[in-house]
Amino acid sequence: MKRSRKRKPTILVYAIALLTISLTAYTFCAIYLKQYNNDLAVTIQEKESEIKSLSTQKEALQVEIDKLATKTKVVDAIDSEDMSVNKDNIVYINGSEE
Repeated sequence: MKRSRKRKPTILVYAIALLTISLTAYTFCAIYLKQYNNDLAVTIQEKESEIKSLSTQKEALQVEIDKLATKTKVVDAIDSEDMSVNKDNIVYINGSEE
């Protein structure tokens, strides 16, 4: 009976094993990072859309505030209620008088 002698793994075997593990890890990381990048891009687009929407709402509210804060609006309200105007009692928050 011949005894088969176990061969010790050489550096080539270790190199091939390390290469295989490295390629597998690289593949998984590349796929994960690509998906993560896509998710970030979608989130950025959603936030930009939300910013545009809120900006439009802000502009509309500013127009509404400007419309309601005019002196003519106060005078029209006074005229419609048949009251007299005492200009000393009318205070403008933004400091502008028309």
